[in-house]
This record gives sequence, structure tokens and C-alpha cells, in this order.
Amino acid sequence: MTRFRIVLAKLRALFRERHDDAEFAQEFAAHLDLFADDLVREGVAPDEARRQARLRVGGSAQLREIVRHQRGLPMLEELVLDLRFAARALCRSPRFAVTAALSLAVGVAANTEAFAFLYGYLIRPLPFADGARLATVLATPSRGVERWQLSLSEFEEVRTLARSFDGCAAYGRASVDLLGGDELRRLMAGVVSANLHQLLGIRPVLGRTFVEEDGRGSAGPVVLISEGLWRDASGSRADIVGTAVILNGRPHAVVGVLPVVPDSFPSLTSLWFPIGLGRPDDAGERVFRLVARLAPGVALDAANRELDVLSASLAKARSAESAGVRLFAEDLRADLLDDNRDPVLILYAVVSLMLVLACVNVATLLVTRNADRASEFAVRASLGAGRFRIIRQLTAENALLAIAGGALGVLAGV
Repeated sequence: MTRFRIVLAKLRALFRERHDDAEFAQEFAAHLDLFADDLVREGVAPDEARRQARLRVGGSAQLREIVRHQRGLPMLEELVLDLRFAARALCRSPRFAVTAALSLAVGVAANTEAFAFLYGYLIRPLPFADGARLATVLATPSRGVERWQLSLSEFEEVRTLARSFDGCAAYGRASVDLLGGDELRRLMAGVVSANLHQLLGIRPVLGRTFVEEDGRGSAGPVVLISEGLWRDASGSRADIVGTAVILNGRPHAVVGVLPVVPDSFPSLTSLWFPIGLGRPDDAGERVFRLVARLAPGVALDAANRELDVLSASLAKARSAESAGVRLFAEDLRADLLDDNRDPVLILYAVVSLMLVLACVNVATLLVTRNADRASEFAVRASLGAGRFRIIRQLTAENALLAIAGGALGVLAGV
């Protein structure tokens, strides 16, 4: 507690320097007067007593610096002084300061933007419930590197037999015609199993998501629409749920509105149909992807080993359809990225190189400027400034440039 109070007192002294200096001046003058009075009582003349008192007590400037050192934080005070001097030095060379700061700002702004894109694309967790446990199941020829989608029959086999997953859903895409007034719009729709949105943890803005009865058509054709389409097509009508929209010439009842965030899944879709209504559900047609949540404690490698066994059993059961086809699982993010991972990394590398070039440019400017200040450094050295003191001052100037350029760059990047 004592050390903590000492630190607080030293921090407090940083903001009371003038007040404390005034108190020191009063106290020093009082001590000097008392000392001179003692000498006068010993028989010394007043003027001589005053002179001897000053000689014995010492100079006020030296004592004031000693007291400042003891009551404050000398290193922090010196840093503030260095930064003030650095600011004045840069203000004397405004063109150099602006050029260097803008060079850094351009590199930092580009790097900030590129990293934000990289983070959102490769690093940020998926905007779905338990996103780290989500995987995609695809198929590939046993001797090839192609990535095939799954048929409905394979989806049912994985959902029924695979124990590595505690939830599976299928999704595909189809184009539909939406009739709005006299205008016919071509839109991309998702064809999904009824449990897809519950699996991903996507809650509707209005209404509900699909249930199993929707896939069987018990209540007639139904559809989910996106929040963007809801706002554009109906003007955000609160009673949109239960109304009908004309899709491909048939009325479909709207059962819910899905939010803009998280992004639509599958991407670039404005409507969703349950499997069985959006397209003919040919069990052998490979038009669906499978998204699954790994069971607790199950790794992706273990799931792939189980899928290898399941692939072999499917090949024996339906040799015409599944012979030579292997099912495999991969992280959902990797599937969503597809072939875009390397271009994103290359883009970030190029932008990072741009920041390096900006730093090299500023370093060249600094070397040229410091070469022109050789006489200034010589004068400072002759006045007693050591090599470390000069280096510290140059470091403060470089730090101010870096802070200014970085702040401008981040602001522009945002």
C-alpha cells in the first residue's frame, strides 16, 4: 500500500509542477532567511550573512531539480520533454513531416483495409451457432480430386447412419421467377432441408422457419424470404407472414422472414424452399451440399474415418450409383472459401509489401534529413549531449511520425 501511495503521489506531482515549484520557492526562501538570521545573531553583517547563507545552502535551481527528481517520475518527464522538442523540430520541417506521415498513412490504410477483409474472410468465427463444429460433407471419385455434391439418398444415409454428427441438413440452389405487380423478377433461391436454419441457429425476424411438415407439402407450397426482399417487395409489411407470393406461376405462403445478419445461407439467396417443393427431388441427382455439426468430442479426422466406412457400405449396396465414390467432411469455412483462400492471402501479401515500401520510403527520407542535421548534432554534442541522448531524441521524432501516419492510416482505412 505504501508503494502504491508513493506512485500516486508521483503521478499527482506531474500535474502540480507549477504549484509544487511555487511551494518549494517559498520554503527555500524561508530556510535561507532563517539561516541568515542565525548568522546575524552570531555577529555577521546582514549582507554578508545573506551571502554566506546562499553559499552554504546551495543554488535554488540545483535544489529544485533534485526535489523534482525525488517527487516526480523523471523518465516520464524526460519523455514528455523529448516529445515536445520532437514536435517543434518536425514543425520546423513541415514538408518533410507531411510527406513522411502521408507515406505511412497510405501504407497503413491499405493494410488496415486488407486485414479487415482477411479477418472477415479467414479468421472471424462463422456467424452460426457452434460455427467451429460445423462441417460440410461432399463426395469425390476415389481416384480423383473433384468435389461432387451429394444426392438426397446419400444425404439420408449420412443423416441416419453417421454417428459423428449430431445434426445434418442439406441445401442447394435454384432460380425462380417472382411476380410482383406486373414485373417478373429472376431470383436465386435456396432449396434446403427443413432443419437447416435450426441447425445453424438462424432465428427469423418474423414468423418461423421450416418444419418437417413443410417438406411433405402438408400445408401447401411455403417459402421463407430474406429481410432485404421483405423490405423491397412489400415495404416491410408486418403482416407479410401468411400472405402469398407468386413464384414460378404458383402461390406460395410466406411462413417467415430471415435476417440479413448472419449472411444468407446458401449465399446470394433471397428465398428458401423446403426440399421437395423447390425442385423435383430425384434421389440420385447430385445437387445438394450437406452441412453437419460434429458431435461433442468428435474431431474432423474421426468423422472422415467413419465416412470412409460408410462410403464402402454404400458402394456395396448401390454399386451403380456409388461405386468408386468416397464421402468426406471438411471444415465449413474451407468449403465456403472454395478456391479463394490463396487469392486472399496473395492480396494481403501484396498490400503488406506496399506498407513495407512506404516504411522504406520514410526511412530514406529520415536518413537524408539526419545527414543534413550533422552540424546540429555536433553543436548539441559540444554542449554536453551524449550519443544516447541524441538517439533518444531522434527516436522520439520517429515515434511522432509513426503515430501520426498510423492514426491517419487507420482513420482512412476505417
